[in-house]
Amino acid sequence: MLLRNLPLLLVLASGCTDHEPDFYAFESNPSAGKGSKLLILFSDSPADADHIFVTISRVEAERADTGEFIALSDDVREFDLLELQNGNTAVLVDDEFPPGRYRAIRLTLLDQARLVFRDAEHALDLPRALTLPHFFDLDDQPTELIVDWNARTSIVRVGRTDGYAMHPQLTVVSAAESGSISGRVAGTDGTRVIVSAQQHGREVLSTIAETNGRYVLDPLRAGAYTLVVTASGFEYEVERGVAVAAEHVTPDRDFTLEPAAAGRVAGRAPPGTIVELRGDGHFLASTGVDPVTGEYVFDDFPAGDYDIVVRD
Repeated sequence: MLLRNLPLLLVLASGCTDHEPDFYAFESNPSAGKGSKLLILFSDSPADADHIFVTISRVEAERADTGEFIALSDDVREFDLLELQNGNTAVLVDDEFPPGRYRAIRLTLLDQARLVFRDAEHALDLPRALTLPHFFDLDDQPTELIVDWNARTSIVRVGRTDGYAMHPQLTVVSAAESGSISGRVAGTDGTRVIVSAQQHGREVLSTIAETNGRYVLDPLRAGAYTLVVTASGFEYEVERGVAVAAEHVTPDRDFTLEPAAAGRVAGRAPPGTIVELRGDGHFLASTGVDPVTGEYVFDDFPAGDYDIVVRD
């Protein structure tokens, strides 16, 4: 059988916007000829910000046999990660490339990343490039991958200061092996609600519910998840054992949050570390520490017992 170069489509996805996703089409790679189709989607989980802008200048794939990186796109594009949630995606690459086995996606970034919160803009330091290990095959069948940038666990506020830091956390998921969870959150009267899918106390994916309470967690590898729902001034809710099947939606995972008296958790940790707030073993939030005093603070959490975890 003669294998052709398959088209590659790379998409950026994130959550909690009310508009249709933007799609970016790219001309065929002139060096690829005819080949195998690859679709890559880019997604994001939310952060405590109004906008997070990153600029991608190059996308490449690494061949497993030779270690050679093949250019997928050289277009320079800026993305607001927080516009890519609740199932919304942006296409990074849609083209045909040589068939074979690949082992990584590499994103080259420009030094233009910034976070906007309450009209204040903060510069973010990012690596020059991010290499994301993931084995995949280009053959006579279309291949679809999703790159998820978890802004919620990547962005941390630096203690009591107005500064922010980014520790990029990205994963690659095969669409054929992933599904999604959807539902609604009620009772919060417009308060910002975060819905998090977790495994073994580690957040895999999260999103911000829309103003009508609707949320979608996508993509999630097939498996069982614990859903953790949080909002300032409300008791957090947990549902365990939510099953996700490949290429299917697990619907109607609905929650109603109850108001609660809110307080503050504060302390000190070694400068340069990240502090996580956990309840009953579930991840609730993370923050950085003041680079001088080591102070950290979590505001507007309901009264109760919490665990503090400090990590590098």
